[in-house]
Amino acid sequence: GSIEFQTNSDKIVGGKSFEILDGVSALLNHNLRIQRIEVSGHTDNRGNHDQNVELSRRRAAAVVAYIVSKGVKAERLESTGFGPDKPIADNKNDKGRQKNRRVEFKITKQAAAE
Repeated sequence: GSIEFQTNSDKIVGGKSFEILDGVSALLNHNLRIQRIEVSGHTDNRGNHDQNVELSRRRAAAVVAYIVSKGVKAERLESTGFGPDKPIADNKNDKGRQKNRRVEFKITKQAAAE
């Protein structure tokens, strides 16, 4: 599953989106060894490049805000937007563009196991 947004918006939609985010929030609340996570937003290549970068930034920030609302400390999260600059699939067809429209979570700082 993936996190979905209204078209050209940073408003998160769909029950599945919130299920995923609630799961990420619960993981972070229970696993304090994960000290920092980067949330990155990505778009397909349709439309204006700079607007896509800005939209992807806003979407990543919306995801961070949601996770913080679930009790995760804000300093454990950072958000960034790459727009269409890091595709994982071909932008020439709908299936590829859909894959490119995504939010990724990456652990950037983790405490060593005791």
